[in-house]
Amino acid sequence: MRTVGKASARLLAWAVLFCCVGSVAIAQEPSGNLAETWVIHTKAGQEAEFEQAFQTHLEVRKGKGDPRAWHTWVPVTGADIGAYVVRSCCSAWKDMDGYRDWSLQAEIVVDWNQNVHQYVERYEHYFGEVDFENSHWSGDGVPNYVGLTALYPKMGTAQTVAQHVTAFSTAAREMEWPYEWAWIQTIGGEGELVLVTPYADFAAMEPPEKTFVQALSEKMGAVATGQMFAAWADNFEKTRYTIYRFRADMSLMPDE
Repeated sequence: MRTVGKASARLLAWAVLFCCVGSVAIAQEPSGNLAETWVIHTKAGQEAEFEQAFQTHLEVRKGKGDPRAWHTWVPVTGADIGAYVVRSCCSAWKDMDGYRDWSLQAEIVVDWNQNVHQYVERYEHYFGEVDFENSHWSGDGVPNYVGLTALYPKMGTAQTVAQHVTAFSTAAREMEWPYEWAWIQTIGGEGELVLVTPYADFAAMEPPEKTFVQALSEKMGAVATGQMFAAWADNFEKTRYTIYRFRADMSLMPDE
């Protein structure tokens, strides 16, 4: 599904990274639906030093048997150009304790503080819960780009938003909508709902000949579709759209 939003000013989970799914492999069987994302803002003029130190740190993690895959994404639109979004997905809440224990035993934070932190201006940290039931994602590799539409719900609209997400996703499947998508609920920050769509390249971002609205109108009628989208839009204070590029050279992949 494609939606229209304003240029994004920042990423949020998954965001929290590159969510999904930029790193989400929905075809796999993760232990849970929890994604963890770190947004790293480097000091001005020290991007090259940060990247070199970061890549070395990944080798340390790999050598110590990091049980997680970490995918790094960088925004190509919006106000946070130069930020790095580092994301891991997916695990369960109970897995967080074991991973914390591993990182302490392996002294991962010690290595980071000694060799990478000096190039960082500030951090952001988020969790995100992936809605596998209403997502449609092959999990076949990591896309080169993802588009993230962040939607900021009004107070008291959670139930209505959930109903709309299910309705839109069900309709997309019934129409055999040929594109992939994933929904992620951010935990932390402003608590936005994120819609993620993958792209192989910029050419793939060209709007389809038949839009989702047009396809849905053919299925349920133009009036009903218009009313459905109007009711959907009324749930949100604002929306923001950001495109992210995958950085394989700054990622820790499970098969490495």
